[in-house]
Amino acid sequence: PAAPHPIVIEPPPETKRRYAPGEAIEFHLVLIGRAIDYLPYFIVAFEELGQQGIGPGNGRYALSGIDGVNAGGQFTRVYSGQSHRLVSQGPVLHADDLLHCPDPMPTDITVVFATPTLVRHTNQPGDLTQFHVLLRNLVRRISLLDYFHCEGEWGAGPRALLEQAETIETAAHSLRWCQWERYSARQRQRVPMGGWVGRVTYRGDLTPFWPWLCLGQWLHVGKHAT
Repeated sequence: PAAPHPIVIEPPPETKRRYAPGEAIEFHLVLIGRAIDYLPYFIVAFEELGQQGIGPGNGRYALSGIDGVNAGGQFTRVYSGQSHRLVSQGPVLHADDLLHCPDPMPTDITVVFATPTLVRHTNQPGDLTQFHVLLRNLVRRISLLDYFHCEGEWGAGPRALLEQAETIETAAHSLRWCQWERYSARQRQRVPMGGWVGRVTYRGDLTPFWPWLCLGQWLHVGKHAT
């Protein structure tokens, strides 16, 4: 009924809610597929938002710059806030750039859910301690993003892969429920945004799932992933 948005805003890692004048706020923006061509529009939107103000009291900010990051973590200046101009095209990453397959493949991996994560399974809140629940949500999200915004280059996840995911065990977990909400000016009410945060260690033959897990680090998973 609705295509996922080809954009992810990764919030700052710190948990504080107030910033003093002159303090820097850094966040990450992920554009997917056709949305990459719309980067100039996002720049205009972020600059306009800074002039209008955000949060209680309409705190204002100035966009100092935008850096693009490649698969190796190296940064390239894309936009200068001083000249208000694009200074380079910046790196565009493809799926193959992100699929770093270790040798040998580990039998244990730990997934960190850094922000409140809510997934669905059989129309109910999903249990992230079950690997197949995580994988089903990853496959669905990545496949839909690929179909609607990337011309179907990646392809859908095979059904056998989802069945095989049920053989992966949970070695340990330290999940806790984080209740959080935001105020929607459009709906004029508070919207619940709670989810699980913490770590889960999965154990088993992870080789066939590695590409989906690698892409998940960039595209993320769950309700409100955007």
